[in-house]
Amino acid sequence: MPQSSDSQFKQRGVTAISPRNDAAKDIAMSKKVVLLLQGGGALGAFQCGAWKTLFPFMRENGHELVAVAGTSIGAVNAGLIARHCHAADGGSDMLERFWRTVLATAPIPFLPFPGEYWRAWNGLLTGLLLGNGALFHPLYLHWNQIGDMFRFHMPLYQTENAEQTLAQTFGEYHGRAPLLAVSATDVASGEAVLFNSASQTITPKVLAASMAIPILFPSVELDGRHYWDAEVRSNSLLPDVFALLRQQRQRQRHAKPSEFLVIVVDMFRPDATSTPTTTIQSYYRLLDIVLGNKLKYDQRAFETGNAYLEAMERIHRLASHENRSPLTSAIGDEYKKVLAQGLARVEFLHVGRRHFEYEYISRDFDYSPQYIARLIAQGVESASNAIKDYQQRDGTEGESGFEPFHRVPRPSGSTKKHYPRLV
Repeated sequence: MPQSSDSQFKQRGVTAISPRNDAAKDIAMSKKVVLLLQGGGALGAFQCGAWKTLFPFMRENGHELVAVAGTSIGAVNAGLIARHCHAADGGSDMLERFWRTVLATAPIPFLPFPGEYWRAWNGLLTGLLLGNGALFHPLYLHWNQIGDMFRFHMPLYQTENAEQTLAQTFGEYHGRAPLLAVSATDVASGEAVLFNSASQTITPKVLAASMAIPILFPSVELDGRHYWDAEVRSNSLLPDVFALLRQQRQRQRHAKPSEFLVIVVDMFRPDATSTPTTTIQSYYRLLDIVLGNKLKYDQRAFETGNAYLEAMERIHRLASHENRSPLTSAIGDEYKKVLAQGLARVEFLHVGRRHFEYEYISRDFDYSPQYIARLIAQGVESASNAIKDYQQRDGTEGESGFEPFHRVPRPSGSTKKHYPRLV
């Protein structure tokens, strides 16, 4: 069990990240960044802390934020980052104020005892029984057996507060850079729907649809269809986001493949140090298993396409040194087709987090100022460590694969790095 002391999550300044001295190398290594944010209720404060460290890293290395994608509370953070990322601090201060002043809710001392254990219980009970003034409030009249029979139309909480809050802090977003992508689940079809700012206006109602947790919150109706939180699905947003980016690249015919860096801020971890015992522990463990491994399967699928791109580039380079022939002409034509498809190289930077000691009690519903401050500090710490690991791996052969919490064995005879991968 990790230590509960807040000292281990003390913020580190990003000055520990060494700047590149060679300007030419810095330009050559600059990448297009896709930021991917998960849901997780109050755990979204961790993403706030991570962004405080990630933005200076991106700016220092000349990386360009081209897309921000999110689900549930990650969609809210993604929207605020997309809107304010052009500020001098990348919107970090704005995002932190949003969490510390708008969302933070002082816990009611239902159990007036000292210590973190009881504080966690008070945070949970406050969230469950009183809600969060900026996001949701309980509908006590629905907390009965009749409500159980009609739960779709009689949810436990109402989320009108969230739309009002987002109207004031987010507004609308359309046709700007970076691309903003927000996912929700179509209740009728069961399909994931990706709302994106390139083709439609992202409104507070769209963000609310992405946060609509089944049973707890009401579905959100958009254009006659009902939507739930997209985290109920097992796949990630990454394939759909890259499909949108590929469409944009296809307008730039014969452009060289871009270098992408996918930054994943993940609040759930698939492994565990102990077996759950209580109902709430089992519920949170289920979420960790379902949500903690989403990207792994998409990454494996991407590897095939990226291996094809790498092979075509190698063949094209070899053919360019040969005398012109029908074979070299055919290779050149095929390579032009590859470029027209908008394929890209992708590296991954994964920011994961550890569970706090009493997190199994409150977690998603604890919006207390103490818990939010702790999550923000942990996000700063985790992102700083992830960046350092990424920079070390970037020049090291045979390092670990994408798996965030354990090593991936290197295939026999392979001379390629496993992290970052070409996917």
